[in-house]
Amino acid sequence: MTHAGTEADPIPRPGARVLLLDADDRLLLFRTAPNPKRPDEEIIWMTPGGASDPGETPEQTARRELFEETGFSPDLGPCVWERDWVWHYGAHGTWYDTREYFYPARVDGSAPDLHPHVEDEMVSLLEHRWLSLEEIEACEEMVSPLRLAELLPPIIAGDYPAEPIQTGQ
Repeated sequence: MTHAGTEADPIPRPGARVLLLDADDRLLLFRTAPNPKRPDEEIIWMTPGGASDPGETPEQTARRELFEETGFSPDLGPCVWERDWVWHYGAHGTWYDTREYFYPARVDGSAPDLHPHVEDEMVSLLEHRWLSLEEIEACEEMVSPLRLAELLPPIIAGDYPAEPIQTGQ
């Protein structure tokens, strides 16, 4: 018998993320450690976002998470990407089975300061940066999704797909 939250029986965890671009076409990424107690084990650069609350739509999740993590509440574009993945969150020692939806958004200005509204949202955050496509391509640490640099150019150009693209992990 397995217990929910194991690799063999991950916990379902729907969520949403935002592809937040500034006026210079730089994407906001958070440098995170899935296990904050051991940040040197694994580093992942990821977009703002997180898990859905019960009854929340993916778009509502994206708006709430973006506001909680950044203080921003810009208009969101349509869902452009979807991702299904199973992953381990070291801070809780738990495996999750996640379907995420990605929404583009823009903020005025160049690399505006963040004003998080929920401090515990940032427990695994090591830093944040507004990165250009070239900086993302050159990043030596893991980016999430793994195909971020490949998938991002049409989003920067405002050329959104008619149907969401599966990003893979």
